[in-house]
Amino acid sequence: MKMSDVWNKRFKDFWAEVSPYLRFVLNGGLIAFVVISFSIGSIYYRRFIENPPVDFPIHLLLTCVLFWFIAYSPIRTYLREADLIYLVPAEYKMNSYFNKAIFVSFLVQSFVLILIWVVLFPLYLVTSDTNSLMFFVYLIVLMIIKWILMYGSWQEVQFQADNHRVVFSFFRWIISFCVLYAVFSYSFPKGMLFIAFVLMTYIISFRLIPKYQINWDRLIHVEKQHKARIYAFLSWFVDVPQLPKRVKNRKILSKSVKFVPFEKNNTFVFLYYLTWIRTDLFGIVVRMTVIGMILIFFLTNDWMKYLFYIIIIYLTGMQLSSLRQYHKNMFWLYIYPLQNERRVEGILKNSFRIHLVIIIMMTIPFILTISNILYGFILLAVSILLSYMYHQSLSKKMLKGKE
Repeated sequence: MKMSDVWNKRFKDFWAEVSPYLRFVLNGGLIAFVVISFSIGSIYYRRFIENPPVDFPIHLLLTCVLFWFIAYSPIRTYLREADLIYLVPAEYKMNSYFNKAIFVSFLVQSFVLILIWVVLFPLYLVTSDTNSLMFFVYLIVLMIIKWILMYGSWQEVQFQADNHRVVFSFFRWIISFCVLYAVFSYSFPKGMLFIAFVLMTYIISFRLIPKYQINWDRLIHVEKQHKARIYAFLSWFVDVPQLPKRVKNRKILSKSVKFVPFEKNNTFVFLYYLTWIRTDLFGIVVRMTVIGMILIFFLTNDWMKYLFYIIIIYLTGMQLSSLRQYHKNMFWLYIYPLQNERRVEGILKNSFRIHLVIIIMMTIPFILTISNILYGFILLAVSILLSYMYHQSLSKKMLKGKE
């Protein structure tokens, strides 16, 4: 069997494993929420395009939106730990396997990039001195930059030293931002010369860093992270036994658990608060909240503020509800003399309290920038009430064994 066929089989096996969970995603209300949000957003986006503000910072906006999709370049290899035994001896003929992985990852990410560019280009067209033909010119440039940075992402994985990997990963994000800003801010001859110089220097610099031919351990670790993110998303909607749990030793944040009274009734409150602090769920929720606060603060249209407020509150609530999937099959829960009601109470107390803090934080920039402050306080009260009702409903389902 060709190595490229091995990758194809791994690809099919993974999605055959994931596909049974997708129907729960489709039935979970998220799709309807996304469609409604997109429809409302597109209406206001069209109105915004028809009458954009004077001196709108379109170059900065395009750079801030696109650089993330350009710099973020994960490569799915579908490697497994057993490959350290069975595939390492065949390393000399693995080029076709990894070439297929890089190419398919590039196609998938390029498709997303094209969709984002299709959405943003009409705004760029009406706020800058350009024409519709430049859509394809810029798109080609974006694809070239994307391919080079994906090549850089692949090279980073092969580095022998972790500090080199961290430094070059940081540079990849900085280069993405600077290059994109040059693309949209400067005339083509001048901008292209700068971009070519930066990217050529970036490519040549990889020759100076010691690398493995194939860094198997790192590739398998990265693949586990990719799978964990997908399973974490699916866990919003259904119990996922395959969900890998990564624990991060956040010493400073973990000290805040001392505010939880040390009592038997708070056993699960204590456990699930530390679980939230020390897992990927903390980073996801914090990033979503910060992004939402920034968007609400800088958006000038009140209705767009409402839209993003609702979206972030909804998504963070769904993220926090995935706490119920942690420790669900842990052996010790059935050994300790603690009722299941205590576990449900501990999960939902944490989820509701954290969600309450998020709602308050999201409301602060909303109240500071909204035209009528009263609406901000009304939205705050309604959001808290809906969050409380949602957690009460989830509690009843969990106690009945439906969750």
